[in-house]
Amino acid sequence: MRFDERYVRRTHFQQDGRWLATVAYAEYPVQIMETHHFWMYLEGYLYGLPASQQRRTLTRLATLAFDGDYHPLRDTLTQLDGAFVAFLFHKETKAWALVNDGLGRLPLYHWTAPDAFYLSRDFRLFTHVPSPPAPDRLGMAQQLMLSYPLGQRTLMEDVKRLPPCTLVQSRPVARPQIIPLHVYDFDGCAHADKSLQENAQALADRFEASCTARARHASTCVVALSGGLDSRAVALGLQRAAHPFETITFIRPDASNRRDVEGAVALADRFGFDAHTLSLPPTTGRHAHQLLRAKGGLNPFDVGFVVSFLESVLEQYGPSAHLFTGDVGIALRDLRPASSIHHGEVMSHILQRCWFSPAFTARLMGVSEASLLQSIRGQLASYPESNPTDRFRHFLFERIFKFSFEGEDRNRYFCWSTAPLSGSPFVRYALQCPGEQKAGFKLYRAFLQTVHPRSLDVGYSDFLGIRMKPFQLQVYRLARMLVRAIPGLKRFLQSRLGRRRTYLPADPAIKCMQDQVTRSPAITDHFAVDVLNRVLDHPTEHSRHHIDGLFTLLSFIEDLYGSSTLLKYQTTVLRQRDAP
Repeated sequence: MRFDERYVRRTHFQQDGRWLATVAYAEYPVQIMETHHFWMYLEGYLYGLPASQQRRTLTRLATLAFDGDYHPLRDTLTQLDGAFVAFLFHKETKAWALVNDGLGRLPLYHWTAPDAFYLSRDFRLFTHVPSPPAPDRLGMAQQLMLSYPLGQRTLMEDVKRLPPCTLVQSRPVARPQIIPLHVYDFDGCAHADKSLQENAQALADRFEASCTARARHASTCVVALSGGLDSRAVALGLQRAAHPFETITFIRPDASNRRDVEGAVALADRFGFDAHTLSLPPTTGRHAHQLLRAKGGLNPFDVGFVVSFLESVLEQYGPSAHLFTGDVGIALRDLRPASSIHHGEVMSHILQRCWFSPAFTARLMGVSEASLLQSIRGQLASYPESNPTDRFRHFLFERIFKFSFEGEDRNRYFCWSTAPLSGSPFVRYALQCPGEQKAGFKLYRAFLQTVHPRSLDVGYSDFLGIRMKPFQLQVYRLARMLVRAIPGLKRFLQSRLGRRRTYLPADPAIKCMQDQVTRSPAITDHFAVDVLNRVLDHPTEHSRHHIDGLFTLLSFIEDLYGSSTLLKYQTTVLRQRDAP
């Protein structure tokens, strides 16, 4: 499990068949604390707490966990601002417990084998255990459709993602119990009685505290800056809190993020950030393989370029730097559909977002379309909301847990990554603000202008660089609706903008996938080869983004069974030409 030469294995605890070890670089945050009654391991950070109070907080968590006091334990976990996993051992009873933070910021996976119970932060551990679990066809199908497996499901059978705010409890000679303590509920809106400006001020205050708490743990704060809203909020929040930081912006090899780079440069010039811009090399098989080694198929290969960005951050700032990102800005966005929906319409809204259609995915993965659709309906039915619009919002919000946090966790294989917009007090408040205030970015604009009055002087790169004025936003939204209503117009505009949307048959990525099909019996066991070959023979019929998702799963299956064609392509650029 050593990701590179910096990683060292340490055994922290070993007693009566229980084993706790880490494989990490020296700067990765791990603390061991001990009291008369408890032995306590903390991975990650409890933000905003001095060292002495962290010890008291962990002791309280241990006391509540072993006493079975679930309501106070839930309240404590949801109110703590942090990204952490805590393993707790009771010296007298030999019982152990584990808890994670209220958002589940650090992905954690578990599997019950016939003779052992495994908990791991590293998903690839399960490929190395004796008699590893089989691939989960339904989980892979969900990822092909929606970009991630739903709920607690992963890409391996019976290997589950631990939910946020969960207690794992084990006593001697007993199977561990997994007890979710809190589920987000999108019914109701506690701050609907407050004005737009009151909510914006409350959010800005919580955000400043979030920035301050995270900056205090970092010897060097590095903000990944784009031309969007979320990363500018982070940079301006650190500036408001008077904490020194630098920004870093990358140019993709195909310059497809040119507008983002221009926006980041404009923001740095306007606000005097200590800014740096770097050009990334083309993505090769090595970058894809590193991504696979880090997240075991839970990060799609279309973000392979991020590996060279993270390597550059590590080289320039060292492993003690903390990378600040704009993740979880979704809490400030209006997640409601354009119009109210009925129960029967939630599925159709979800299926409009699919990478591959349910019918195509079912044929490719060898599952029934009915079971695939039922798995989505079952996830919706698990939500506490009664209103279909609120269930749809819950479904969209879940993406941060199963997709965004997995992406951010990739960063931590290089250096610690944190996101001030994920501060628990900030997120809890933002989720209780009314959708009417979030609509049209009203609340987000008011929040940004409270953080810095001139924050909107630079346009929003995702909106073609326009400034976030109400009239301009309305015109832009109408134009987007028109483009979506006329698919041919969208394709024409994309071609005029020079955006490459597909792979060409001669691209090395396609050649690598064809080699995988030929070389790996495991792939022919888990995919319908005739359907797969049709995709690879005619790649221009599919989005490059979607084919990268398929490429990821083929590589995951190969890796699971002990081989990797990617190693043949380590120095090969995966995309060599632009599609017409």
